[in-house]
Order: sequence, then structure tokens, then C-alpha cells
Amino acid sequence: MLSLQTLFALDLPQSTNSEHFEIFCSEKDKEEIVTLLQSCETLYSKLSEEFHSQFSSKIRIRLFPDIVTFHEAIDTEDAPDWWIIQYGNPIQMVSPLNPGSYHSAENVRKALLKAVVQTFIYHKFPQCNAPWWLIAGVTAKRVDWPYQRVTSFFPEVNELENSTYGLPGMGWCAVSLTSYIEENYGWEALLELLEDYSSFEQVLGLSKEALVNQWHAFLKNQSRGHSHGVTVTGSSLL
Repeated sequence: MLSLQTLFALDLPQSTNSEHFEIFCSEKDKEEIVTLLQSCETLYSKLSEEFHSQFSSKIRIRLFPDIVTFHEAIDTEDAPDWWIIQYGNPIQMVSPLNPGSYHSAENVRKALLKAVVQTFIYHKFPQCNAPWWLIAGVTAKRVDWPYQRVTSFFPEVNELENSTYGLPGMGWCAVSLTSYIEENYGWEALLELLEDYSSFEQVLGLSKEALVNQWHAFLKNQSRGHSHGVTVTGSSLL
């Protein structure tokens, strides 16, 4: 992988700051970053209240001009085109103006917002031991990520605990279960689970199996209005 020093100098001569963010990009993306910064600042305001947290330094974003350059920068030259962003601080991503063959420009912009949410999670809870489904559900729900609904897939606890990016239908399930917890137990309960997932039963007052069974019943009740399942494609992979 390229060194951080090399990465910072890698054909990203433009740098623009807002109150809480700094974006580095190529010349052709300098107008795009104005829109990105506005969206990021709006989200930052919301998240700082929800997470009861502020950053002491700016969140850095590296915006690469095309998918090939992005993959080279993160040392994943053989990665598929749906891989358009790497979470962390700095956040590294492809430009919405040239996102590759898989995603739309709008999906790339929303992917950045998801990355900002995840940056908040690990800033607030640096020892976060939550499984993928909880982190993915919180990040996607906060930015209204357009996962397509599924109506015939009801993962069990072990499937949820071992899930990850790219599994068809699992992204929507992550958002659905996270939403179910928030609606029935509150946002603060989600924060407690993000802080220490091992305290699940103490926080929610029931086992993972019991919660998932309740959620299944809720989904099955909802699915009565849907006669067919949905084939999940596109944005399901982020």
C-alpha cells in the first residue's frame, strides 16, 4: 500500500476546507467538493447531537478522480467496480463524477455520508465490538441509503452475526433490524450496543434470539402486503 505521505501527494492538488472537513481532490473535482462539503456539514450537525460527540480536528477526505486510481491508492487493483470507498480517517473514495461502471454519482455521494456516520461511530466508541449488521444498519439508516426491500429472507442470529458487505438482502435486513430496535427500545439503546455489544441482554432485556424472533414476526406481518420477494442488486453492495 502507498505510504500516507505518498497518498497525500498523489495527484490531489486541490484542498478545500469547511468547519469540520478537509477534502483533497484533483483539479476537475474542485466544483464537486463544494456540494460534498455542504452535505457533510449538514450531516455532522445532526450526528454531533445524536452521538453526543465532537471532533477535535477535521475529518479528512481523499477524492480520487477515477476507479482505477482509487483502487491503486488503497492497494486493491483487482477490486470490483462496486468498491468505491474505504472508511476511516481519512475517508478515501472515488469521485462521484467518474464512479465506474457499477454505481451512480448519487450513490457515491451517499456512500460518503455513510462513511461519515461510521467515522462518528469509531470516534465515539474506539473499542466498538458491534457486528457488521449493527454498524451497517446505523450508518445506512442515518443517510437513507436505498437498500431494496426483501420479503422472503429472515436471517437467524448466526447469519446476522457473520454477515458482511456484498451478501444479497443482508443490507436491507441490517437496516430493518436496527430500525426495529430504535423504534422499540430507543436510539440510546443503539448507542449502548455500539459501545459494548456484549451487554446486549442487559441493554434490551432479552436475548438476541428472542429479539430476532420478534423482528421476524414483525417482518412476516408486514410482508402480507407484498406478494413477491425482491431481487437485490445495485446499492445493496455497500
